[in-house]
Amino acid sequence: MTFEDPEVTVEPLRPSRDFILELEKSLLLVYTGKSRLSGDIISTVMDAYLRNEAAMTEPLMNLRDAGHQMRDAIVDEDLVRVGEVLEWNWENQKRLYDSMTTPKIEALMTMARGEGVLGGKACGAGGGGCIVLLCEPDREHLVRRSVEDLGGQIIEFSFDYDGLTVWQSVRGRNGESS
Repeated sequence: MTFEDPEVTVEPLRPSRDFILELEKSLLLVYTGKSRLSGDIISTVMDAYLRNEAAMTEPLMNLRDAGHQMRDAIVDEDLVRVGEVLEWNWENQKRLYDSMTTPKIEALMTMARGEGVLGGKACGAGGGGCIVLLCEPDREHLVRRSVEDLGGQIIEFSFDYDGLTVWQSVRGRNGESS
């Protein structure tokens, strides 16, 4: 999706199956062991933005631009560039809020970079929860082991190739078959 206020445009990306499989294989989703109240972080950032605090404008615009750059990196099937954009996104996320990162997240990110990570960032509002790491091809097993040694928990996932599926239950409200 592209947001150009007030317009929203949906633009399907169609990278090759090989690129999608390589991307999926190279990504690790890591639970950091600490959850957080994302609403608090989002409220703080939005309040500062609505007050037109100059410190918010540049990182928010950079986050918007990161979306455009990520689209281009995926269309170009450039895994290294995808990692660079993830990393740039993360640096700008951290500029928005002091508690966006934690010592555990920083330790995991530092270790991961040393093991062959092309880029990474916190998921959602940050402050805990999960991070995503994009590993160099064929190094995800090394990163996985090091993440687990530091107490990170790998969450297995796979891409969905069909999109959202909606169905109606064959059971009625009382659990009876209809």
